[in-house]
Amino acid sequence: MKRYLLIIAIISLITIPLTAQETDTKQVENKAVEVKEIDQRALLAMTNSAYPVTPGDVYQVSYIQAGEAVQFNCMVTSDYSINLGFFGGISGEKNTFTELRERIRNKISRAYPDSYPDVTIISTGVFEVLLTGEIDKARMVKAWGLTRLADILEENKTAYTSERDIYVTHMDGSSANYDLYKAWYDGDFTQNPFVKPGSVIRFTQLDRQVTISGEVKRGGKYQLREEDTLEDLVEYYANNFTEEAYTDQLVLHRTISNSTESGSESVYLNYEKNLNFELNNLDNLIVRSKEIFIPVFFIEGAVDILDDTELSSSNTIALKFNPGTKLSTLLLQNEELLTVSSDLENSYYYSAEENKNIRINIAEILYEYKLENDIELHSKDRLIIPFKQLFVTVNGAVVKPGRYPYVPDKSYDYYINLAGGFDVFKNSRGVVSITDKNNKRKGVEEKIEQEDSITAETNNFTYVLDEYSSLISAVASISAVVISVINLVQ
Repeated sequence: MKRYLLIIAIISLITIPLTAQETDTKQVENKAVEVKEIDQRALLAMTNSAYPVTPGDVYQVSYIQAGEAVQFNCMVTSDYSINLGFFGGISGEKNTFTELRERIRNKISRAYPDSYPDVTIISTGVFEVLLTGEIDKARMVKAWGLTRLADILEENKTAYTSERDIYVTHMDGSSANYDLYKAWYDGDFTQNPFVKPGSVIRFTQLDRQVTISGEVKRGGKYQLREEDTLEDLVEYYANNFTEEAYTDQLVLHRTISNSTESGSESVYLNYEKNLNFELNNLDNLIVRSKEIFIPVFFIEGAVDILDDTELSSSNTIALKFNPGTKLSTLLLQNEELLTVSSDLENSYYYSAEENKNIRINIAEILYEYKLENDIELHSKDRLIIPFKQLFVTVNGAVVKPGRYPYVPDKSYDYYINLAGGFDVFKNSRGVVSITDKNNKRKGVEEKIEQEDSITAETNNFTYVLDEYSSLISAVASISAVVISVINLVQ
């Protein structure tokens, strides 16, 4: 058949005028696509033992007669009769193609023994069915022998079409009601039959449609029967909970719409206590994970930040943990949150239960494995990690007071030089005072550490005298006045 169609297409191209050749070439290409689809249907029909004999089917019958191959084509008419020429007629009504082929083979074999007869499908029939009910408008739609009821529904349903109550009336006047859920979820494909020529399909409006999501094995939207309850929704439609489902508190979002109010409300359900809970149309049931009820621990301060983050910036990270977890375990699992700006040696653990801060050296726990100070975590406890300020502050009698990058193993005079040296008008003897980040005094011979403060003292007598000369003059003037008043009184 393909060969014949190709020859016809070539002849047509030869006879087409050049000015119209481009348009007609597209038509030939479209025909080729149609032919390919027909061929695929024919192949599918022959390999599916359930394919019903369908009006419009075209079959090729072949056999051997007197050593010669004989072939002829025949078609199934609207009343399912088939003209086999010399071999007479045959009816294919209520037969599958497999059954009909065997009948035709037997018929030919009786007339010509050892003729090796066979029947193949050249093309499949196409027919129309009428759709009514809950669709945008009544209409005729095309189908073929392997079109099932669900295929028709999928292409024509609205948001309110029921998948549970579909009525089909056949040409012989018989009718049946079908529930596609029984086909989809129970495997009962008698509820999803092949449509037949001349059938009338009436779709009804759905009654209740609910949504279930979260920790269930088959979440989605489901249309419920009148008798279905919460237990049916979970165990039949959603195929039950997952292992992580928290069933003590299901969340049901329910639409409210009446004469006085509209909107939604949330209902919390314990599953075991509400198996027979009645669901409403548009209910949305959410099954949460047990994980959301795992206790939370907070790490605050210099965590999960970039190296150039401002010191005034800080983060709060919430980490879930299982009861009994130690601080060291949580930190090792989340070590990537710590940066060079994290002051591990001077951190604090806040106990919510005791309402107090506990000084803790995280570096010892993480890197020296000193676990004697390890702490068992409790819900709402916090770990506060300060910023490690990698600079030294220089102030007082220097040319450029300010903060300067910390460099290990440098003495105080290194930082004085970074600050432009002493201001000789204010400091005449190079005297400094040094304090650490805890405001404790350090000797000038001690090593300078990060966050130390170096203060160049103001000790030049001339500067001090000049700085306070106006004050001294004012005091002297006031004193003279006071003395004068005293003398007058005496």
